[in-house]
Amino acid sequence: MNYSGLWMLFITLSLRLMMTQDDIIAIVLESLLSICFIALSGIIVTKRIRIILNIVVSLLGVLVAPSYILLLPLVYLLTFDIGFYSLLVLLLAFIINPGSYYMLLIGILGVYIADQSQQIIQQQASLNEVRDTLTEEQLRMKNQMKDLIQSNQKDVDISILSERNRISNELHDAIGHSLARSIIQIEAIIIANDNDKIEKQLNQLQINLRHGMDDIRHTIHHIHHESLDFEVSIDNMREEFAPLMINFDLHTETEFKYNQKKDILSIIREAIINSIKHSNSTQMNIILQEFPEHNKLLIKDNGTDYDENQDHSEGMGKTIIRQIANKYNAPILFYYQNGYIVQMNLPK
Repeated sequence: MNYSGLWMLFITLSLRLMMTQDDIIAIVLESLLSICFIALSGIIVTKRIRIILNIVVSLLGVLVAPSYILLLPLVYLLTFDIGFYSLLVLLLAFIINPGSYYMLLIGILGVYIADQSQQIIQQQASLNEVRDTLTEEQLRMKNQMKDLIQSNQKDVDISILSERNRISNELHDAIGHSLARSIIQIEAIIIANDNDKIEKQLNQLQINLRHGMDDIRHTIHHIHHESLDFEVSIDNMREEFAPLMINFDLHTETEFKYNQKKDILSIIREAIINSIKHSNSTQMNIILQEFPEHNKLLIKDNGTDYDENQDHSEGMGKTIIRQIANKYNAPILFYYQNGYIVQMNLPK
């Protein structure tokens, strides 16, 4: 129901009761009839039909049963559709059946209030649209900032891992080789030495150097372990094998050793190369999932041109994958099921 016309009905009804001695029953009936037409005007969606209805009913109300109770609320509602042109309807009705000038003034005031209300509603709608636009823009900028931060962090992580690799390689090449040569030289001196006291000191020096060598190897191994990251390596593969879409889901808390990470990534690489060479796939799904006794590596493409002879042939890629699996006594499967699949269960 259109409640915006009820207040005009209430004002008109109040003035009618104060200024006339008309039959109460007639006034009540006119009020109920006005409420019905106000409700009907509120449910009509088509603007043209609504305008025609309000004009016709308003004028008929003046002609058949002269009553501003029916006229003024409908003229008020009419203003929302045609603006100040509704005054013409009000003046025409007053010319057809002149009534109280107070009612005419109330009608003019109602038209003005309706016009102002319409402008407020339009301004509010414009403000809401601007607010929604600003909210969407703010959300878009927030998402862009989040993506930018993640991208920058990713670049920083890659730079850190690359620097760790460089440092570990330099440690291995420089300090590691120097210590190894020093240990060999000390062994040669011990063999050629005749002094027991010096030999004892040289033995202790050799032990210290060997401990230092072991510490350096442990440190290099730890750096290598941290520098080889699944997500970073897969991202590098995405760039290398574009436009192939590579999806990677990691669902394991297992701390893989450096060699295990390297071998898993080697299997993934070989599977991708095989998929590119032997199928029409455009997408590769890779899942590394932890189970109580093993970690399952599942690699599946979306290729449709599967050749049954391919599954029975042993190309270089499948040979490399099988050799890596055998190194860990890991069961390995190659089969087709809505795409070519490589599955390996790596024991813990």
